[in-house]
Amino acid sequence: MRRRASKSDAPVAPTEPVVLPPGTPDWITVDLLRLTLKVWQKHYKEPLSTQDAVTIILNAGQLFGILALE
Repeated sequence: MRRRASKSDAPVAPTEPVVLPPGTPDWITVDLLRLTLKVWQKHYKEPLSTQDAVTIILNAGQLFGILALE
């Protein structure tokens, strides 16, 4: 999941404002990003970025879509 850092890839401290990265789908909200970072950060050694959170959300959405087909 790691690649070269850009501004949206920068780690997000709990007190920093969360900003939607460019190209984020409309259904992903700032609140959803905050919640995703809060839930998933404890499972990673390095700080997660907002782009990491978007990737997690999109992957989870794809998984639920596949499971819904069965």
